[in-house]
Amino acid sequence: MRRKIDRYLEAVRLYQYHKQYLVLSHHMKTEWHRHPCIQLSVSYDLSKIQIDTEQGSQQLYGFIIAGNINHRL
Repeated sequence: MRRKIDRYLEAVRLYQYHKQYLVLSHHMKTEWHRHPCIQLSVSYDLSKIQIDTEQGSQQLYGFIIAGNINHRL
């Protein structure tokens, strides 16, 4: 998976830590998707991150998304 990310998405860095992955990204937009586990997103440069869910859209400095929640950034 790391080779695929490094090859296609230069703005993403992937780190494995105790069988978990830490993904660092910069100015990245995503399509609608969901994860089987929680997702923690934090702004590292004090700019707000926009998240869209089925309940609406918000701009925040960070958030935790529960597993299997449909969302996009």
